[in-house]
Amino acid sequence: MWSHQLLSEQEQALFRRLAVFTGGWALEAAEAVCALPPVAPEEVAGLLAALVDKSLVQADHEPEGSRYRLLEVIRAFAAERLAEAGELDQVRERHGRCYVELARQAATEMLGPGLAVWAARLDQETGNMRAARSWCAEDQTRAGMGLQLAAGLWTYWHPRGQLREATDWLEDALARGSGPDRARAAALGALGLIASFRGKQEQAQELLTASIECAQRCGYQHGEARALTHLSQARVLCGDSAGAAEAGDRALTLARQAGDAWVEGVALFRCAIVKVLSGDIVAAKSLASACIDLFPRTGDRRLRGYGQMTLADCLTREGKPAEAIAVLREALGVFEVLPERWGLLRAASLLTEACGALGDWPRAALLLGVIETLSERTGGQPFAYTQASLHALQARARDELGPSLEMAQQAGRLLGRGDQITAALWPGQDRGPAPAATGIPPVLTRREREVAELIARGLTNRHIGARLFIAERTVDTHAGRIMAKLGCANRAQVAAIVVATSTVAEPASPGHTATR
Repeated sequence: MWSHQLLSEQEQALFRRLAVFTGGWALEAAEAVCALPPVAPEEVAGLLAALVDKSLVQADHEPEGSRYRLLEVIRAFAAERLAEAGELDQVRERHGRCYVELARQAATEMLGPGLAVWAARLDQETGNMRAARSWCAEDQTRAGMGLQLAAGLWTYWHPRGQLREATDWLEDALARGSGPDRARAAALGALGLIASFRGKQEQAQELLTASIECAQRCGYQHGEARALTHLSQARVLCGDSAGAAEAGDRALTLARQAGDAWVEGVALFRCAIVKVLSGDIVAAKSLASACIDLFPRTGDRRLRGYGQMTLADCLTREGKPAEAIAVLREALGVFEVLPERWGLLRAASLLTEACGALGDWPRAALLLGVIETLSERTGGQPFAYTQASLHALQARARDELGPSLEMAQQAGRLLGRGDQITAALWPGQDRGPAPAATGIPPVLTRREREVAELIARGLTNRHIGARLFIAERTVDTHAGRIMAKLGCANRAQVAAIVVATSTVAEPASPGHTATR
């Protein structure tokens, strides 16, 4: 590469060391990893700018900060130079330690107002995190760092709904058999919660008990409290309400002693679920409200969403599904913005029950499809008692909707591939009580309505053109206008709007509600 010969010694050194990054990097990472003689940390920014000017490095400038990357052919060339210089092992070590530290920092920052910013940051660092994992796995002496890396990333994997990758990393890191007790307690606790999300409550209890014991050995009070909150959930889902209440109360005590408002909020949320399943709705609503009230102290909007979900569950059980829907729409809004995909799955499940209780079968059917896709995306599933209710709702929806049920569910499956649900379920409306649907929005022309209905049936532009005897390009034009008029970002949202607003059955008569 001819331009390499024109670089200064410092530029050459920085250029070859940048090959260790996968998928790009921020300036701070370049300073931490590449600042070795003859490059000083304070010189990295200027040298990086010079490499950008020479078109060796690509720069992407965004409001939240700049990121840099190498084109793959250039990265391969730089990697050869790095190996030739004998610096590969040293630079890889600095890279690995840099991202282990980033994961450790993220584990704290994501339990508060920084969740969305840090999650977006880690979205961009996936390749570098995987490279750091590989480096940790190459030598048993680095197993402890690998465990810290995996444990730290749990606070990222959880909201993103990446349970499969989390399980793989955590199990592998724990199997290597070394690492600080604090990281081991966190990893065991994360695996226990994943097992609970997957319906394996006995396994969850074993893992969470081991996490608690490990946290107690090293005096990790925060970790013990977190594991106890998850144990409370696993126990109540196994039918052990007394044991669940005991674990929840202990978690609350430890969290308050440690001044950990975030764990206190989660413990209140879990305790509220225990009360719901024990039939004490009054106590459950009180605990859910307390969870919501903790949000200002933590800055983590999830706590508000968690509390709202349980509050809505209580309202549905009290025979107030319309009020429950209004609350759940607010919770979904919280989870959509982050996004928090486990929260989306849980809230969508409760919303399905509320829509069924209200007799809104098209939306209930649509949501059943959303739940299917979200379960596949996250590797989790609704809790067993919720699944039983959803199965009953599907049978009732089949009776109410007949052949249109499958179209509605298919539209929901498509919608569930993204993270924006409420805008498609209630197009053009602020969150709040859900009004009755009155047909496809009138802003569409007759032909656009025909195209929208066929989009909802899952037809491609080619098939729509053949059905309507118009050119495929004309269909594409209609589809673009439809999305613009309805405020949709994709065809899945168009399909959801059509289903939610054009196939509404009459609400069930009083007393004829879905089986819980």
